[in-house]
Amino acid sequence: MANLKNQGITVLLVEDDEIDQMAFKRFVKQNNLPYEHLIASSVEEVKNLVASKSYDVAVVDYNLADGTGMDVLEVIGSAEPVIFVTGQGDQKLAVEAMKAGIYDYLIKDVNRDYLNLLPVTIDNAISRRRTQQRIEEMEREVQKLMWVVSKTENSMTIASKEGIIEWVNEGFERLTGYSSEEVVGTHADFLRKNDITGLNPNSERYSKLINTKEPITYEAENVRKDGRKIWVLSTITPILNAEGDVENIVTIDNDISDRKDAEQELLQAKQKAEQLAKTKEEFLANMSHEIRTPMNAIMGVVQLLRDTPLTEQQVKYLNSIDFAADNLLNIINDVLDLSKIEANGIEYENTALSLIDTVEQLQEMFRSNAQTKGLEFKVKVGPNVPDTVIGDPTRINQVLINLLSNAFKFTEKGLVSLLVTAKERNADELELKFEVSDTGIGIPEEKQKDVFSSFQQAQTNTTRKYGGTGLGLTIVKKLSEGMGGEVEVQSEPGKGTTFTVVILVKKFKAKPVPKDQGKSDFDIAQLKGKRGLLVEDNELNQMVAEQFLSSGGIEVTTVDDGLQALEAVAKDEFDFILMDLQMPNLDGYEASRQMRQNGIDTPIIAMTAHALSGEKEKCQAAGMNDYLTKPIKRDLLHAKIAEVLRT
Repeated sequence: MANLKNQGITVLLVEDDEIDQMAFKRFVKQNNLPYEHLIASSVEEVKNLVASKSYDVAVVDYNLADGTGMDVLEVIGSAEPVIFVTGQGDQKLAVEAMKAGIYDYLIKDVNRDYLNLLPVTIDNAISRRRTQQRIEEMEREVQKLMWVVSKTENSMTIASKEGIIEWVNEGFERLTGYSSEEVVGTHADFLRKNDITGLNPNSERYSKLINTKEPITYEAENVRKDGRKIWVLSTITPILNAEGDVENIVTIDNDISDRKDAEQELLQAKQKAEQLAKTKEEFLANMSHEIRTPMNAIMGVVQLLRDTPLTEQQVKYLNSIDFAADNLLNIINDVLDLSKIEANGIEYENTALSLIDTVEQLQEMFRSNAQTKGLEFKVKVGPNVPDTVIGDPTRINQVLINLLSNAFKFTEKGLVSLLVTAKERNADELELKFEVSDTGIGIPEEKQKDVFSSFQQAQTNTTRKYGGTGLGLTIVKKLSEGMGGEVEVQSEPGKGTTFTVVILVKKFKAKPVPKDQGKSDFDIAQLKGKRGLLVEDNELNQMVAEQFLSSGGIEVTTVDDGLQALEAVAKDEFDFILMDLQMPNLDGYEASRQMRQNGIDTPIIAMTAHALSGEKEKCQAAGMNDYLTKPIKRDLLHAKIAEVLRT
């Protein structure tokens, strides 16, 4: 029995002799053939059967009670292979049947030995049909490809190995003005005023192409049929046969005349692009300044209020203001962080943070969201999660705020939850896992891979209905990866979404050095009696900074801009200078440069609302000693002053 290549096929048997039907079934069973079968005894039964059933091959007895195999063929057609079986050995009948579209013609015999031939015949018929279908599909693909190639705007030619052009597309005719008939059979040297082209075997490019068997790209000046000169970018590519030898050469020409004629315009465009990039940077810097400047005053006043007698309720209010102010900064941070991420300018901190405090603050922050929308908000911290770890509290908080904000935004009823668990990575590190789940609208499977792309949301109407820029999840992904972790999403439309973030943190083993404090601890008494020049144009920030400095026993002189600062250092001596960067009349950069040029070596600390990547380096280039970003913490300010005074 043949080793059949086609398994699990359905055979339509059209046979009016019940004994022959039984013989077929018995043969299939005895030989364990992988056939399912449909049986019809007449032409009429075939009509009814094929109306609702499909099959892979038809085996048709030629002589039936109500017609012939040709009648059956009219009903079923030859879309699937048809094999006639008959007791008549009429060669003329066989030829007519083959012309009508059947695959083969078997002669019945008394012993039904034809059944032994049937499996191989069926197998070959199906294999040939499938091969034919594949060939037809390939032909259709080739036809589509040739149509696309012929219609493309680019000029294309196909040449022999010797460089003789065999075919050109419509793009070539449009570009050069020459017809296919004028070009086929030549090297098209007339395009170069009879100088050789890259297809001419005498050219260096042709020799290089044949020897290296690699594509070659070059610019050349061609001449159209009407005499007009055009510049083209030509790519000649060798087409190799199965043995790896060059068989044909394909040339693609792009018209670059406009580019050649407009080099000055391109230069101007480049300059414009550079100016736009600079404008973008300035815009982001200004936006950062305009938000961080008043925020510095708000957060500074909060710090000052903490030094006054407060009730428990007032402390709670201050904590809420402080936490809300931090989160308000996330609006500008999202835009700035995306800019930093694009420039690989994110710097991650390693400082002590309390996970319990972080989770409680998040729970407090989103409590009103839950109450407003009537949602249940569950927060759970696993038993293995330590209270304190070493990591970046700002970035961790930013990731969780983005995820929880999305969860509440896209959930109308049900539940939002935050689960925090931990797993030991090694002796020094932990894997923190944050799972933010909701019962919201969900994300279609085909869209889940896109939600982490910039400006992408799961549905086209999401922005219109729910708002948002589509930056949040991009930042979540980048920040998670920046902290040594990853983020995944599982979702089902209509049932909800779970975002899982895993990040690496260090175990908390000893008291950490306070953030940006410097090389060693200091006694605030060291600052008493020091004289500082505060250069700041914002009155509220002046008040806050003066109070911060005075609380350390520092004598403060305040001026409004860089010009006044130059006058002050020319008349008096100071132990240090706090220099705002963005001020009227003369900014902090130029004021610092002029001080250094004038021989003033007083330590200068930049106190700025700018937060772009590279800002610290710009300050150092202007002659400043160190850098603080607003909003400023009082303890950090004291530590920074002590540090620059030691150096």
